[in-house]
Amino acid sequence: MNSIVEELKDKIDIVELISQYVQLKKRGSNYFGLCPFHSEKTPSFSVNPGGRFFHCFGCGASGDAITFFMKIENLEFRDAIKELAERYGVTLQNVKEEKNPILEIHRYAAEYFHAKLLNNPQALAYLEKRGLDKKTIDDFNLGYAPQSNELYANLKKMHKEQDLIRSGIFIKTTNGLYNRFSNRIIFPIKNENGLTIAFGGRIMDSDKSKAKYINSPETELFSKQKIFYGLYEAKDTIRKEKYAIITEGYMDCIRLHSSNIKNAVATLGTALSRYHTATVKRYAERLFFNYDADEAGFNAMARSAKIVLSSDLFSYVIKLDKNYDPDSFILKYGKEMYLERVKNAEDYFTYIINHLKQRFDISKPQNRLKAAEEIKPILLGIKNGIMRSAYISKASSELNISENIFFQKNNIRNFFSNISKEEAFLSYLLKDIELLAWIDDPKNFGEHLSGLYKELYYKLENFYMSGEKFSMGNLEKTLNSEELKKLAYTLASIEYTDMDSRHEQRKAFLCLVNQFKKESIKNRLKTIKKQLSENPTEGLLEEYNKLFLELKETVE
Repeated sequence: MNSIVEELKDKIDIVELISQYVQLKKRGSNYFGLCPFHSEKTPSFSVNPGGRFFHCFGCGASGDAITFFMKIENLEFRDAIKELAERYGVTLQNVKEEKNPILEIHRYAAEYFHAKLLNNPQALAYLEKRGLDKKTIDDFNLGYAPQSNELYANLKKMHKEQDLIRSGIFIKTTNGLYNRFSNRIIFPIKNENGLTIAFGGRIMDSDKSKAKYINSPETELFSKQKIFYGLYEAKDTIRKEKYAIITEGYMDCIRLHSSNIKNAVATLGTALSRYHTATVKRYAERLFFNYDADEAGFNAMARSAKIVLSSDLFSYVIKLDKNYDPDSFILKYGKEMYLERVKNAEDYFTYIINHLKQRFDISKPQNRLKAAEEIKPILLGIKNGIMRSAYISKASSELNISENIFFQKNNIRNFFSNISKEEAFLSYLLKDIELLAWIDDPKNFGEHLSGLYKELYYKLENFYMSGEKFSMGNLEKTLNSEELKKLAYTLASIEYTDMDSRHEQRKAFLCLVNQFKKESIKNRLKTIKKQLSENPTEGLLEEYNKLFLELKETVE
């Protein structure tokens, strides 16, 4: 194995590899870009081609090309070696396979669910009613999870109970383990190598007490922010055609594939993340978004906008008739009419501006200000300063307002005479957990908090990532102490965070997010300043200057 690793290191151009995920610019003998492992506005991520290593002065992440690939793709060492060997033409010989029990559990479960579907007339009738034929069912290995403990009974003969829990398929209760996907149609979720790493499940009836769709929770193999459904099936076509169609759901993605439009993928109930764009950039030059043609679809796109506009991908929006999604549109109008809509797709930013002009009557000055406030967090979240200026200029022209409007600080009510910013922040999330989609790096944002506040935040973040329907009652089931339950209900009842509109709520929430960021940067600057007085180095001075610029760019 050591000789294979060394051969890989010799073959991999670390700058070329990392450039597939990070936009790098040469500075001296090194290359710099925005760190893919933490949120920042000023590049502190460096790549040293001579030394063949990377290092982030902001978060401390460092290592060689293989380490980078493991981190960015969320892979274990052996899986990373296999993937890189395939990419760079290194032959793997006499490498002993160590099977990952979580992967093995998913492989077995996927086969089990598929077999159960083929022997369940009711589940097959449901899929047939949705317009799916046998070939499509087989191509995507769709399944059905019966209400029984048979899967658990079979797997416990082969695997440890702790591994079954770690897989995310089973939930532990006082009565033992049960399958979280019971009585649902199953959609296996694969990684880019075609290995099943998670599942999605859909109910077959209209029971409003249950979430229509649920996904596996976050595991060591699966993160909703990093995975596209259907990418394994779509990647070759995307690479060939140089564009991808991004949809919101399993059925939309499957419908496109079954109609021989095989460059479609789907997000898994979260906003498009920087991990998503880094992944798709390896295959595509253009993105075509096709979310539901309603206000919810627009809001989903708006939550992703700063990520999309910060990427160097050309992005467009496929416009369907109101109340249609790709699945229902193709079923009614057919493939050719859908491809005509793809051909006439609208520029992504133009679509957002035009939607806001329709939502607000911008002939009235006060409505122009409302539209500006709606798009302001998107514009200010664009990483590249030149791109940010260009989009601000276009928004200013389209809305007929001064560019200065976008740089004015928001006047939010003063929480601090009544509650802390930690309490206000969590109170907003308890009232609208979807606000998490506006945080650049929700997985690590909890580091801005401490104690019970931090613990409650990560409970909320885990719940959001699970895709389960949120309610205080459902959240309470995940809280493991009376103290935490009391805090959650207290914060959910705070009146100061009640606002007249979601727009005002989001504006105040984002102000709090930026306050946390500014406080964190200021604390780090104080630490560096002290270190500089004791032992000044070029690296510390460079980090200080970068953080200072980032602080100036963090607008409340």
